[in-house]
Amino acid sequence: MGDSTRIACSIRKRVASGDLAEIRSAIQLFNGIMEGALENVDYENPRSHIRIETAEEFGPRFIDWLLNSVEDLNRTWLYNPLWKFIGEKFAPLQPLLNVLHKRAHSELWPRTDLAIGELLLVVYYFNRVVEEEWQS
Repeated sequence: MGDSTRIACSIRKRVASGDLAEIRSAIQLFNGIMEGALENVDYENPRSHIRIETAEEFGPRFIDWLLNSVEDLNRTWLYNPLWKFIGEKFAPLQPLLNVLHKRAHSELWPRTDLAIGELLLVVYYFNRVVEEEWQS
């Protein structure tokens, strides 16, 4: 069973349980996946399209981007305001990002639901950071 199939089964199982906490958990999992997939859509381009990636495809690239943003804080020759903002917000999480980087680039990525859960926590934090900045 592929990872995307396992995630879909997990979402269906949580919804089918009828338990409100499990349904909320399923919704959060689905929303986390969709928000990550929709980040690069150009809504003004009629030829724009989305491709929903698996955690296997999305995770390594996303973690790399966050780590590069943190590492670029020390480089004065490169100034990208978005990377600087993300780097500052994720600098305290660099040890965690280093661990996730190793996991995301292993042949077994993502091996467990825990690995996907760790990725989704980082995605959730990223979304909160961006939303808070946007609202301020």
